[in-house]
Amino acid sequence: MDRYNSFEDYFETKIKIFNNAKYCLFNYDDNFLNERIKSNDKNIIPFSISEEKGYYYYDKNKILSNGNSISIDINSISLKGIHNVSNIIIAAEIARKVGIDQENICRAVREFEGLEHRFEHFISYQGIDFINDSKSTNIDSAKKALESISGKVILILGGIPKEDDFSEISLFKKSILKIIVYGKASDKIYNSLSKEINVEKIEHFENAVHKAIDSAVESSVVLLSPACASFDQFDNYEERGKKFKNIVERYYA
Repeated sequence: MDRYNSFEDYFETKIKIFNNAKYCLFNYDDNFLNERIKSNDKNIIPFSISEEKGYYYYDKNKILSNGNSISIDINSISLKGIHNVSNIIIAAEIARKVGIDQENICRAVREFEGLEHRFEHFISYQGIDFINDSKSTNIDSAKKALESISGKVILILGGIPKEDDFSEISLFKKSILKIIVYGKASDKIYNSLSKEINVEKIEHFENAVHKAIDSAVESSVVLLSPACASFDQFDNYEERGKKFKNIVERYYA
């Protein structure tokens, strides 16, 4: 918002890249894009996990393709989370457009293990799963992480907030056992969520992680998905993620 007068102005500027692109792929499941991008042109291609759009699509826990040349059970791949199904579909679509054959696309989907700090399920201890999603620096990315977890969650939020209202996190209150908040965002997060969810404020990151571990129960998930920038206590999200993993590993050593 430092550079544009409104979100519409930002969108109109960004969408100009379509003017000179050979292929344009967009997320049909995003209502904002769905309403504004008309996919009448054969080179403007929607992708979706809710409808059969584009060459690849998602149905009944499988990634499928037109003509059934690909059928991949999502339980057989390393990347977890419904948002990653969407990522896989668009990556496969791009690969197909540049001429990579279906066999290699399938192999890549099955063998790719994901990137560090991006919904990284790095370890389990005593029946508790630990997920490092330090790359989550806004509320929407934290919501995507929560959507991808079926068990009860101890959620660590905090850092430097990019938004003022965190109340959308309360949509997941049934699956959240507790939220631990740290850093400069603590007050904003607490004020947004504490009326509906058990929220505890702890200033320093290491103490917050220890409290999250102590609050976890068997079959629960400790999720670092901070929904904020890292720069109050770390140089970047990578340092924050590595610190999280190091604290967990030392705790159980």
